Amino acid sequence: MARSKPPYDEKRGAIANTDYIDDGGGTCAPTTLRLREKQLSFTLPEHPQFHLDSKTGTLTVQDAAGNAQRIDLQLPEGEEYKSVFPLLVTDKEGIAI
Repeated sequence: MARSKPPYDEKRGAIANTDYIDDGGGTCAPTTLRLREKQLSFTLPEHPQFHLDSKTGTLTVQDAAGNAQRIDLQLPEGEEYKSVFPLLVTDKEGIAI
């Protein structure tokens, strides 16, 4: 079966401006990433594992001594836990995770 080429139309040679579709046709300004920070009063181990309880809005992590620590995310009223992330956590020694 022979393949046929689509007809070439010189009037349709322009590339579509998709800015009108995905940006509404306006100029888009770069946005800044909002990064929440949480300072801890205890030292974290080398590879901490955080566990989120979305119902209470808390993170649980073991400190360097092996004790379970709860971190209250202090969610704004009516906000879901997803609005807190990304989150920068700094322990007592100043090490950021």
